[in-house]
Amino acid sequence: MNREHLIRKIFSIILGIFFIAFPLYADEKWMSLWDGLSSSGVISSQRGNSTRLELAKILAEDINSITSLEKKITDEEKATLDILIDEFRDELFLLEQNEKVRLAEKRNKEYSETGPWSGRLLVRAEQSANHPYQTSDVKLYQDAHLQFSPAAQWQGSIGLRNSAAAIDFSGTAAEFEVDEAYIKTGFRSSSISIGRIYFILDRLGLIADNYFDAFEGIKLETAMLSDGLFFTTVYSRLSTTNYPYTGMMISSDDYWVFRLSTEKGKIIDVGVTYLASGIASEKGAGFDFNTNILDKEVAGEVAFYWPSGTAYTGKKDAKIASVLGTDVLKYRNFNVFLQLGSVEKGFTPMASSLIYSAGEHLYFDQDTLGYDITCTYQPRRRKDKRIEDLWETRLDRFGNFSTLTTWEFETVGLFTQNMAVHSHQFIFRNVVSLLKDITFYFEDRFWIKKNTVAYPDTDYNQVKLALALSF
Repeated sequence: MNREHLIRKIFSIILGIFFIAFPLYADEKWMSLWDGLSSSGVISSQRGNSTRLELAKILAEDINSITSLEKKITDEEKATLDILIDEFRDELFLLEQNEKVRLAEKRNKEYSETGPWSGRLLVRAEQSANHPYQTSDVKLYQDAHLQFSPAAQWQGSIGLRNSAAAIDFSGTAAEFEVDEAYIKTGFRSSSISIGRIYFILDRLGLIADNYFDAFEGIKLETAMLSDGLFFTTVYSRLSTTNYPYTGMMISSDDYWVFRLSTEKGKIIDVGVTYLASGIASEKGAGFDFNTNILDKEVAGEVAFYWPSGTAYTGKKDAKIASVLGTDVLKYRNFNVFLQLGSVEKGFTPMASSLIYSAGEHLYFDQDTLGYDITCTYQPRRRKDKRIEDLWETRLDRFGNFSTLTTWEFETVGLFTQNMAVHSHQFIFRNVVSLLKDITFYFEDRFWIKKNTVAYPDTDYNQVKLALALSF
């Protein structure tokens, strides 16, 4: 008998002895409070002849409904509910521990069935039409993303991909290169990752989102002594980089970024990110938040960026970027998310979620302001889960995307800070599960008058296809 199974047996015995076998004791005060909340619909069930354990389970389910905003209560009802929570604190604690043991057993079972390895194999195809700098040839890529966990305290990941310029399996086109590779270990309330690492620190990634290329370095995450406070830092030694817009080259450069944030799931999550040193000693700082207002998610970030002394603007004053997003409509299967953004000219951190860097997260660009509206429909989404992650439907750097059938339309309109037309995008995505563990991804992106320093006025279309096998 393994340790987790033994612990589960012990909890079952304790629960049986102390709660299942004994009837409710007569405490008229909490009983009357329960009956009052039950009659007002805050608690979903009458007491009846239920045991304390059965009532604790009902109470726990109702608490989850309230905290997920599916059920709304008044301040007076909340105060009454707090009394009941205190009354059943022992039962709720034991139920929580029993659930942890159950989840541990489930993980052990999955581990014994699949072994220490899991991952995803991917075949991707891309094609551009009427692009000013790219040919219309079909580009084919093959990816392999593997995760391994030889022990509970150790995890690892390796990503391999090739970069064939066209459908060509000869020579270097068929050779895989290491895209990501790291080892992660945890101790107490901290974890450390070492290797080639992708990361996104701030909620919207204006300051620290290195989607475009993995950094070789260290990422440290730890829970602070204060309840619900977390600290994250990333260090990398960048090699052979040039100072922007100059011919100057240096053999190495340090990358330091720090983040302090509260625990996710609170009434409002807040975080502060500080870029102490980026490429050519650039600096940045950002404040972000996430909360729910009237059952709608609201997320935002304000960031400041100080370019290096060799920046093309010739100025060292702070450049400001801000993005605010909110659910316009939010249902279980359907979601409309609106983002408004403003990014000053010269806001160009090396690792950023903006389109010039990440390209797949925020579609805003420097010297622009505008909007981004995303409409997502997932007909088979589980009843107990809503659409939460705005980017979960997109093909990401790890080859991940939602396995749920998805229909998504996104439109982006950008204007310069002087209100001249910058560009418009119209993006359609479709995800279909073909067979068990095999999913198909389609994306069609149409650009209109993309007018930037890098691109002349033009209209062009980009198509992405991906076939993923998970194991």
